[in-house]
Amino acid sequence: MSKKPWPSPQKSRYLLEIEKLEAGFVKNGQVIQALYQISYEVEEGEILAIAGESGSGKTLTALGILRLWPKSLERLGGNIRFEGRDIFSFGEKELNHYRGGQVAMIFQEPMTALNPVFSVGFQIEEVLRSHHGLSKKEAREVALSLLQKVGISEPKLRSRQYPFELSGGMRQRVMIAMALAGNPKLLLADEPTTALDVTIQAQILNLIRELNQKDKMAVVLISHDLGIVAQMSHKIAIMYAGRIVEKGPTKEVFLNPAHPYTQGLLESRPQRARKKLRPIPGQIPSLTHLPKGCAFYDRCFAAKPICQQKPPLKQRTNGHVYLCHF
Repeated sequence: MSKKPWPSPQKSRYLLEIEKLEAGFVKNGQVIQALYQISYEVEEGEILAIAGESGSGKTLTALGILRLWPKSLERLGGNIRFEGRDIFSFGEKELNHYRGGQVAMIFQEPMTALNPVFSVGFQIEEVLRSHHGLSKKEAREVALSLLQKVGISEPKLRSRQYPFELSGGMRQRVMIAMALAGNPKLLLADEPTTALDVTIQAQILNLIRELNQKDKMAVVLISHDLGIVAQMSHKIAIMYAGRIVEKGPTKEVFLNPAHPYTQGLLESRPQRARKKLRPIPGQIPSLTHLPKGCAFYDRCFAAKPICQQKPPLKQRTNGHVYLCHF
């Protein structure tokens, strides 16, 4: 399956590099900052997990990678580079090629991401024709093979059906097939197993892992489920209130968490050996009422007066960094 030409990558170790990205909403002339100094890198064939509570900025960052932010959100600083190239420099034609052809996304809720008035087969074919210049007949054949690849039985029948006629698991598989249609180098998976039963969850995760291992496709996996994160990822970034508070190799972060928020997330997981969970008190703060200094100050078990000052970024070994005074 040929692909429309894409410029050769500039010299860079990373497939994706986000450097000190900041963004905010402008309301009544006032800037409400939503992302603070977001920095992380993804190499070819690597799975990076982004974890944290709802409202921490995980999805917003992923949408920024595709330049799909809501119009009310403005970039305040920083850069996103794909293969060494600044994506904010892309023109409309280049951006359309980049979306889907180089980077694709599995959205959290496929029922709203899929068009309800077109068959699922037609929607996959549109991606193939757009990014590969295939004829209708060629696109139809490739679409059927993609449906089969993602584990959908009777692909001819299913391709003629509409999203509402499919189960949640099948719709999620269709979303993955659409993402694969552009043959991307990077897949953004936003809570890909939300609202699916355990069996279907395992099948979807196995499919993503297989694509990563066989096709060397890099993945940014967004999840609040630390069990999934531990199972799937090579590296992890923990987000809280629009900040990355800790990041590093997944195994290292899980075995030796440095930030109190990461420790709290791990302590609040259901475990057979413990009768009681240890939940993190309170809830993630509003962007308009963030504590001074450390955003986690009001909920932290280890908070001290110095935490009302901006915390420094500290580094351990092997790329393990965290944002904390202690």
